[in-house]
Amino acid sequence: MSIRAIRKHLVLLEGLGLLSRWAQKRENGSNTTDLFKLKIGALPTSTPRHHVPVPPPAPRAGPPRHLVPPPPAPRAGPEPSLTTTVSKEPETTHAGADALPHGIEPETWEGFLEIRHKIGKPPTERAVVMIFRSLGKMKAEGEDVNAVLEQSVVNEWAGVFPVKDGGRKQKQGPQRPVGREKFDPVAFVNRGATRRQERDVTDY
Repeated sequence: MSIRAIRKHLVLLEGLGLLSRWAQKRENGSNTTDLFKLKIGALPTSTPRHHVPVPPPAPRAGPPRHLVPPPPAPRAGPEPSLTTTVSKEPETTHAGADALPHGIEPETWEGFLEIRHKIGKPPTERAVVMIFRSLGKMKAEGEDVNAVLEQSVVNEWAGVFPVKDGGRKQKQGPQRPVGREKFDPVAFVNRGATRRQERDVTDY
């Protein structure tokens, strides 16, 4: 589930009376993680709007089960009970498998989102729309959108770019070292006379 879906369900469960929430603060007055107490075995106390009623559980064979009595009023500090904490993290958009456009594979998209969280740049809803728009243009140009996302995952990029060729260079034939000329046997034999001529011209 996305963080938004989790918060929505927590509010729904709190409205049904299936859990209790206590806001907590630090010594400096800033908010910290809320404390949740699950009411195991309790039935919904009310039905929120726009919600399908939850039917009671079917009776089982054997002695009847006794419901847990309602908890006492909250006291200062956490109570010794089954508790869990939910961290208040910034909301991000996680598109489901049915909402992914352009043939994007869910695993590839989840890997891209993990990289965005790892580098400290979780995408907003607007950013997700822009990324999908860029991937749509790349797909129209013949790019493999899943390969584009995998490239960003491998390189830990926050954006999406056309797939590179990996820096491969064209093969070239052997080249002659710079400064070495082709061997001339005639010039090699007459090298002494050539040097004498150069010396005589210099002396003149």
